[in-house]
Amino acid sequence: MSNFFPCQLDFCGIKHRSAEHALQYTKALRCEDLETANAIKTADGAISALHLGKKIKSNEQWESSKVDVMQEILENKCVQNPIFQEKLRTAKQSTIFVEATFNNEWGSGLDRNGTQTLNQITGQALTPFCL
Repeated sequence: MSNFFPCQLDFCGIKHRSAEHALQYTKALRCEDLETANAIKTADGAISALHLGKKIKSNEQWESSKVDVMQEILENKCVQNPIFQEKLRTAKQSTIFVEATFNNEWGSGLDRNGTQTLNQITGQALTPFCL
């Protein structure tokens, strides 16, 4: 279930509509873009949150912490969402993987390192909490 999957997610004291909302909101805060953070918080869907997040000018703090933030969001998503837990428990081991084909940062795109990073943190985040 992707980060775009609509679910209630309480992250850092804020209720988000998806893991993508939480990620982009945190990025906006760490990059000191409060206007965009507020827009992300009220964005209708995850794709809107993503588009808003892409407009944020990144900084060193975000670049050095984004993988840890993603892992923490995934852990919270797993703990807080019984539907997500059940999907993981009932999935065949061979079918659990992460892919974001058109995303160079977190998916394969043209840079296969994104997929390796996301699969690694997903495995670390989900194993102790959901299985």
